[in-house]
Amino acid sequence: MDAPLIDVVRTFGPLMQMGLPDERPGVFVKRDAVHTVQDCGVVKRLVFKDQSSLDVRYAGPCSDLYNE
Repeated sequence: MDAPLIDVVRTFGPLMQMGLPDERPGVFVKRDAVHTVQDCGVVKRLVFKDQSSLDVRYAGPCSDLYNE
C-alpha cells in the first residue's frame, strides 16, 4: 500500500536534492543541517553545522539553501 502524500511530505519535505559539480550522482541534504553557504558562482559550498562542507551546483540565491 502506498503511503499517503502527507506522510511522504513530512518525511522528505526538509530534504533538498542537490547536484554535484562533477558527474557523480546527486545527494539529498537536510536544510536544517546547513549553517552557511559560500557563493562561488554556479557552484555553492554548503558549510554544515559540524563544519564539514559540500560543493553543489546551484544557480539560485544562497538563501534558498539554508534556514536563516
